[in-house]
Amino acid sequence: MIIFFKKNLEVPTSKEMEINTSYRYCVFIPSLWEPVPKGIEINLTFFLWSIYSILWKIKKNVYELHLLYDKDILIHYSVVLPKYYRFPFMERKDIEIGPCWTHKNYRGQHLYPFVLTKIINKFTNKQINVWMFCDEGNISSRSGILRAGFEIVGYGEKTRLLGLKLLGQYRIVKQ
Repeated sequence: MIIFFKKNLEVPTSKEMEINTSYRYCVFIPSLWEPVPKGIEINLTFFLWSIYSILWKIKKNVYELHLLYDKDILIHYSVVLPKYYRFPFMERKDIEIGPCWTHKNYRGQHLYPFVLTKIINKFTNKQINVWMFCDEGNISSRSGILRAGFEIVGYGEKTRLLGLKLLGQYRIVKQ
């Protein structure tokens, strides 16, 4: 079962969190010359979102990667995506955060909720909702999402399209 989380951003509510001050936080927006940020292996998902962003200028809807580095080592990323067909319950201007990843040597330092809070504060006062989801058994992700101020809004599943989960949608089936 998948847990769905939501945070309404009409008013500022998230206090900045503190982490190791030697870490460098930045926001990456893809360009033709740099479709994927330093430290992320080029994979089909990141590549396709970058190309889509560059060609169709979805910047008004947003596609960006929020990154955290320790010197030149990528230690965390969180992807911000606009609403698209896989999330039919989202409003047109809403955003979804995910996928997110933290380097195994840096887990337990609250980097995940730190970056989520940065994203929340960037989009505050935009009158949108921010959505996230994680597997019910992923206790550390659930904890980080809740620590960043999200609320559980339901439980659901991923459907199949043409027999493939890869093409399916996410559905909230229990609130």
